[in-house]
Amino acid sequence: MKLLDYDAVVRVAESLTLVSQAEGAPLPWKLNAEQKLMLRALCDHRKVLCAKPRQTGITSISLLLIALYAAANPGIVVATVTDVQRRANANLKLILGFLTQMGITPTTQKETQLVLANGARIEAASAVASGPGGESRVLRGVNGVQALHLSEVGLWANDRAAWRSMQPALGSKARVWMESTMSANARSMFRTYFADKQNGFRHVFLGMELHENYQRDPNELTNQQWEEMRAEHGFSSRPHASWFADLLRSSSGAAATDLKREFPIVE
Repeated sequence: MKLLDYDAVVRVAESLTLVSQAEGAPLPWKLNAEQKLMLRALCDHRKVLCAKPRQTGITSISLLLIALYAAANPGIVVATVTDVQRRANANLKLILGFLTQMGITPTTQKETQLVLANGARIEAASAVASGPGGESRVLRGVNGVQALHLSEVGLWANDRAAWRSMQPALGSKARVWMESTMSANARSMFRTYFADKQNGFRHVFLGMELHENYQRDPNELTNQQWEEMRAEHGFSSRPHASWFADLLRSSSGAAATDLKREFPIVE
C-alpha cells in the first residue's frame, strides 16, 4: 500500500472547503493544531489511538485520509466505522465530498459503499451491526481492509464484540486508528486501550487547552478561582479555564467529571 506524506496531505486538505459548524457554509479548510498533531501520528505510525475533545475536526481529517488512501491505491479496501449507521452514512457523504472536490467521481455510490474507477472500495459501517442471533457482524463479508478508521469508539455498545468481528477483515499490515472522547464506562475498550501504553498503538492525547475556540476572557476568573481551577482540574491556561468554568455554570446538573470526558484537560 502506498503511504501518505504529511506535507502532501496538508496541501490537499487546505485546498478543500469544509462546512463550518459555526457558519453553516463551506469555508476554506485550515487545519487546526489538533488535526496537524493527529495527522502527523497517522502518517508516521501504523496504529494510532487518539483521545480528543468534542468538535476538534479529528473525524474530518481521518475521513480525508480514508479518501486519499483509496485514491492513491488501486484495488485497495478501506473502511470507516462509527457508533450508529446515520453517522456512518454522514461520514461516507463527507468522503464523497472530498473526492468530488479532488475531481474524483466514484463509479459506484451506495449508502454504505463507494467504488472508485481505480477499483478501490470504501466501506462505511455501524458498530451496532448484528446478525439474527444478536452477534456482532461489523464488516462481516469484507476482506483485506488496509486502512481502518474507528470513530467515537468510547460510545460503542458491545465495543469488544464489534472489534473482534472486524479482526478477520483486516489485512496483515493494515493501518488502524481509533479516535474518541472518553466514555463514562471505565471498562470500555477505548479507555482500557488508552490506559495500556504497551499495546502497540501510538497514543495521542489532545487536551482541550490545544483548541483555540475553547477560550474566554481570563479576567472573568478571580485569582482565587484561577488557582482553584489549576489545583482541581489541572489547567495551565487561564483563558481555557475561564471557558470551562463558564461551561460548568451553564451545564445544569452536569458534573465536572462528566464534562472532562467530553473536554479532557490532562491525560
